Amino acid sequence: MTEPIPAGPGQPREDWIVRAVREGRSDWAWDTVESRHGGRVCAFGVMRDALRIDGVRVSVTATTAQRIADLLGAMLPTPKMATLTWLTATKLDPQPRPISASTEAMIAHSHAVDAAIAGRAGLVADVGKWWVLTDRLTESVAANFGWHVRTDPWRGIHTERAVSGDAYVIQGVGHRHDPRHVDYSQVCRLVDARCTLDGRDVSVRSVLESPDWPLLDYGGPLGVFRQPGVPLPEQSILVLPPTVVEASRRDEPDTDPAPAAVPFLQARNYTPGPRTEVKWLVIHTAETGEVKHAARNLMQWCAGPSAPRASWHYAIDAEQTTQSVREVDIAWHAPGANRYGIGIEHAGRAAQTAAEWADEYSGAVLARSARLVADLCARWRIPFERIGPTELRAGTPGICGHVDVSRAWRKSTHTDPGTHFPWGRYLDLIRSAS
Repeated sequence: MTEPIPAGPGQPREDWIVRAVREGRSDWAWDTVESRHGGRVCAFGVMRDALRIDGVRVSVTATTAQRIADLLGAMLPTPKMATLTWLTATKLDPQPRPISASTEAMIAHSHAVDAAIAGRAGLVADVGKWWVLTDRLTESVAANFGWHVRTDPWRGIHTERAVSGDAYVIQGVGHRHDPRHVDYSQVCRLVDARCTLDGRDVSVRSVLESPDWPLLDYGGPLGVFRQPGVPLPEQSILVLPPTVVEASRRDEPDTDPAPAAVPFLQARNYTPGPRTEVKWLVIHTAETGEVKHAARNLMQWCAGPSAPRASWHYAIDAEQTTQSVREVDIAWHAPGANRYGIGIEHAGRAAQTAAEWADEYSGAVLARSARLVADLCARWRIPFERIGPTELRAGTPGICGHVDVSRAWRKSTHTDPGTHFPWGRYLDLIRSAS
């Protein structure tokens, strides 16, 4: 390990875990689980295994689980989402041991889970208990759940029927712990804050608040979506006043070769460079619809007090291109490709039809985007080629969609720019603009 885990439970260990995640030293990947109800299909992203740091599945308090979720654009699952994960995954026996919150017990539990996995790849369960969302969460009450099994009792231990599916749990939905409780079994396992509903990108929260809540929960529309009492992280690395900085900021062209006419307002959330290599241009849809001033609104949102735990380099609508992160800095737009990628948001939706991509507004968006991308390709020496997951994993330079990044590394479940995005016409426009 590059830095020893603090020896016992408490704030030093919790802060160490959060810092390690923030510094990119954690190991995790998304996998996809589907839920079907009432003729509808919801696919959500879930951590393939518990989050690990230096190979160890770290046990965390509910407070720390929420802090990590905020850093990763994730959220705590519901009990039903945890059970659906177990039903989908390669099933492991729980690895109970004498109750302890010590670092030694945490490491020993992680090693026991490794032995149970025995080389099996992909989505696995159960590697520990989950911190979950319920409407009973307060600043002094957390909820834990899990250790799914097939029978009652299990090895002499009484179990409860899981909230859905043919499953039992050693730990039913429990509210006996406060958010600062931790023991070796309380690992960090989260779900992506975004999901798809019938193939359309939406937020998990919007599903849980809607009549479609049975897809992801069991007790009615949910009203609590994070562990109360956990402040949002200090998001600002570098925050400028909420005014648009025009070409005057381009006093140092050697540090950022971006086009000089593009309005710029620094995003709240990004990783400072400078980086000297860009391999990929990642195409996104902003899910804004075809609206006036979409690019400027996105830029101001990305810099404002309600900024998402995400960012992008450029946003484009039919009339304007804006910039939120300098090209030499790293935007948080497509986990897995952020280090070597430039993210470009487009006014529009992933669910657009071929006809909608061919209308006047989208035509103007694509033409404006093609001019920008042609310039980016020339300056960063990126070929005018569409690449997919295989090429991304191989490090091949090119132009891709967020969906390709999701499929390459499974750290998100986004499917934009959508099935009907006109890749052939778009690449022709880029070549014509070069």
